[in-house]
Amino acid sequence: MTPAVILALADLALGMLEKLAPAIANLAKNGDVTPEEQEALDARVAALRPGGTAFGGPEWEAPPE
Repeated sequence: MTPAVILALADLALGMLEKLAPAIANLAKNGDVTPEEQEALDARVAALRPGGTAFGGPEWEAPPE
């Protein structure tokens, strides 16, 4: 897989998550998603945030300008 394809797929996945977030929140509000399911999804998203584990290595630091 080329770097361009990998980045495009990552962008697509993040875009889908952004669009699905309101629907997921609504499911949680209506009780259609268990607290355990909510926590599991939140943990995966947290790993992507700054300070998380998914993008936490030195290779993710922006090069000095």
